[in-house]
Amino acid sequence: MSDIFVNGTGDLTFIKTDLGRASNLLSTQVGNVLYLNNFGIDLEFFLGDEFTFQNETFKAYLISKLSEASINVFEFKDVIKDFFNEYNISLSVNDDTTAFLER
Repeated sequence: MSDIFVNGTGDLTFIKTDLGRASNLLSTQVGNVLYLNNFGIDLEFFLGDEFTFQNETFKAYLISKLSEASINVFEFKDVIKDFFNEYNISLSVNDDTTAFLER
C-alpha cells in the first residue's frame, strides 16, 4: 500500500506504509472478512467469560498478529489513562521505503 503526501518542495510523493494495514488488522474481528477469514484479531476470545484477561498476553498476541502480516513493530507502549489501558504502537520503516523514495 502507498500513501500520497506533499513533501517540503510542494511535490506529491508516494511512500509505502504499513500504517493502514496495521490499523485495519487491529480493528477487525477475526472471521468477519468474508474473503480473508484469518485477517484480524480475536478480541472476542480475550473478552469472553471463559478467559481471564492478561494484559501481557494480549500485548504479545497483538505483536504476533502484526508480525504475521509482515508489519514490523518498533515500539509498544502501554499507558494507563482514565483507568483504561491505551496501547501506543510505533511501526518501523520498511527497508524498501527509502529505495522507493529514491526512484
